[in-house]
Amino acid sequence: MIAEGIYITLGAAQIKEHGYKKYLDDFKMCDGEQGFWYYRMKNLPVKDFVDVYIVIGNKVRWKARLLEIVKDVRVHYFNGEVDEHFRGLVLIDFEKLPKPYEHKKGFQGFRYKN
Repeated sequence: MIAEGIYITLGAAQIKEHGYKKYLDDFKMCDGEQGFWYYRMKNLPVKDFVDVYIVIGNKVRWKARLLEIVKDVRVHYFNGEVDEHFRGLVLIDFEKLPKPYEHKKGFQGFRYKN
């Protein structure tokens, strides 16, 4: 079964630690040529999907395209850090969604969008 997409949440602690502007700058660079955005996950989705919807402040504000789901790969982040055993999603082509935003209470992990 193919899902329309999945929801993931950027929590308040993540936004506070890195700053919302930093996330925006990263999203803009993730076009598949300049870079990719890596989202670490403990549990990976099992259904097929293409779109990833990002929840910030209980609102679905961004949509990105899934490039691939990876397990145990080496990742080089924009800030120069290296993760030797990354497990999660590789995303590109971020799109700011128009207002009014869909309301979605924040959560850990992911939820399928059907």
